[in-house]
Amino acid sequence: MPKKLNKFLPFVLIICVGFVVYANSLHNSFVWDDYWNITNNNFIRSWKNLPLIFDKTYLASPESFVSSNSHHLGAGEISFRPVVTLSYFSDYAIWGLNPFGYHLSNLLLHIANASILYLLLAMFIQNKLIALAAALFFLAHPVNTEAVNVINFREDLLVFFFFAASLITYLKSCVLKEKKQKIAYLFSLAMFLLALFSKEMALTLPLVIMLYDALFVCQGDFLQAWRRFKSRYLGYACVLLFYFWIWGSLMPNPDRMVFYPAEGFLKNLFTALTIVGTYIQWVFLPLGIHNIVPDNSCLVVNNFIPEVLISLLLISCLFALAVKKYAYAKEESFSIFWFFIVLLPVYNILPVLNTIMGARFLYIPVAGVCLLLALWVFKFSSIQKSVSIGLTVIILFVFSLISFGRSTVYRNNISLWQEMIKFYPRCPSAHSDLGASFESAGLKDQAISEYQAAIKLEPRYTKAYFNLGNCYYKMNLFQQAFDEYKKGLSLVELKKNLVFLSTNLGAAFRAKGRDKEAEYFFQQAKD
Repeated sequence: MPKKLNKFLPFVLIICVGFVVYANSLHNSFVWDDYWNITNNNFIRSWKNLPLIFDKTYLASPESFVSSNSHHLGAGEISFRPVVTLSYFSDYAIWGLNPFGYHLSNLLLHIANASILYLLLAMFIQNKLIALAAALFFLAHPVNTEAVNVINFREDLLVFFFFAASLITYLKSCVLKEKKQKIAYLFSLAMFLLALFSKEMALTLPLVIMLYDALFVCQGDFLQAWRRFKSRYLGYACVLLFYFWIWGSLMPNPDRMVFYPAEGFLKNLFTALTIVGTYIQWVFLPLGIHNIVPDNSCLVVNNFIPEVLISLLLISCLFALAVKKYAYAKEESFSIFWFFIVLLPVYNILPVLNTIMGARFLYIPVAGVCLLLALWVFKFSSIQKSVSIGLTVIILFVFSLISFGRSTVYRNNISLWQEMIKFYPRCPSAHSDLGASFESAGLKDQAISEYQAAIKLEPRYTKAYFNLGNCYYKMNLFQQAFDEYKKGLSLVELKKNLVFLSTNLGAAFRAKGRDKEAEYFFQQAKD
């Protein structure tokens, strides 16, 4: 086979596998948070708004964005992520609100990430076959289906691309001659900045670089690696300081609040340990992967239960393996440490996120596990290479089959929330959101049933009363609507809103010529 063809064959294979695994995702609708940032977002619909990315009006809490009027120009982002927003501008300019185009962009980004991971690992481990196996595992791994299928989680795809690009150019800068070395180093810093402006997960890149230097350049001497700060790491520290200045001073978000359901350090620690244990299971044995209801407090662990112990044992075993391997199997050690280091921003032992858990948080960390799997698989190559290739094909087939099936979960919001209720049947917000999905699809009876289920689970769940009231209102059942609104408003004690609501309902009845009902609601407003 010609060498030129050999050179491009891995990329052809990555593209083909990517389209086979995610072909059914291209027919999916917008789901979940896509409505905040895309379908209900006027900000991305005109290039004239592009300069406003650098204005404080860019930022908004999700609550204020959802409740804003149609002329609101906020991007619906609670953090400064201009790279992600710019990608939405581009997609809207090409596709309008056709979800096919947005899903195609996500898929192409995922394929690009698998390709850049192959380039990084081929440079890193000097074995293109292992690098290709790891890249294909990453491409098809079921844990990545959430980030690929939900357009709003494109931030994870973009941060990976720039994260890996920065790491590649850093490695290049270590081997190039002086002038080219400086150019590669500056390019690495620029990629790091773009990664930070895609998502905060990029904060861990300097630690990954230091880990690489400690293991492979300084032969396991971490102190020697730290001494390289001035010559190699100072630039990354400066980029971080610049980013924190932008994030904290130039583009702060006073509406950003953390509503983390756990309270107290021990509860946070037990919860974090259990979640990391689940993550380890998901990446090594990708069964039972599912979407998490963002505000689901049932994930909070209050005591030292068996799940905490099991998670602690899994984490300890992996750490012990990484420490043991660093002397004679540095690639394996690096892979394990990569997983734990890149997860640092989402441990939430000291809460910084509202979301307790999410498969999308594993999009960068799982790359380390995929490398580890490839390294273990190709240990058989010393006996017979065909055995390793056969195992690679089997793992890839299983991953692809699970991922292909999981893409159907994201077909629309109904299928998405039905899965969440399957795993969290006693979560009122899941039932309420499924009800909203049924209502949007015109299935009002099913919607009412889900809203009522949410209220039964949590009688003080205000949102469900308002949703149920809205549904009754659209069905011209004004008395029932008023009753539900009144129950919801009584929980938040907003009497002015009740007067406003009664007046509007009275006007609605009068417009329909139903004066008796109109008079009833006008009287409610007076009372």
